[in-house]
Amino acid sequence: MTKIKNSLFTLLLLVLAVQAQAQDKGTIRASVDFLYAEAIREPGINLGAEYFVTDKISAAPNYTIFFVEGDGRFSQTNIDARYYLLKGPLQVYALAGYASFRVSGDAGPVRVAVSDSGFNVGSGVVVPLPGPIDLNAQIKYSTPIDGQVTFQGGITYTFK
Repeated sequence: MTKIKNSLFTLLLLVLAVQAQAQDKGTIRASVDFLYAEAIREPGINLGAEYFVTDKISAAPNYTIFFVEGDGRFSQTNIDARYYLLKGPLQVYALAGYASFRVSGDAGPVRVAVSDSGFNVGSGVVVPLPGPIDLNAQIKYSTPIDGQVTFQGGITYTFK
């Protein structure tokens, strides 16, 4: 019986710690995510930041580098706005924003670069853990290069 009480007490403390992780106006987060882009069928790494304008709305610029074989380089810069639908143990958000996709590489002696821009729509979830580190996952549709869905997951560090 004592083990059960200790387990329940520990669980209660964890829930309270998760609930205390606030997303208040002025909060800043940084994230590192691994992702997979279905249109180009390549993995990548995403580096992002997030600033809470209000307790439910944030600006989230981020930059993705895709790991492609060969001399080419694929990258995408995004400026997204997020609206948080849920707070607490699961922080669920919808997003919309601007996307700029860039491909560069060598074509013989000449360096070639092509870019396309469009918009993003998607959703994600942040799972707060005790302390400043959180888990996150996101699915996003981007219109550049005839549309592409990306699936990503990673960690987020909260500064404030």
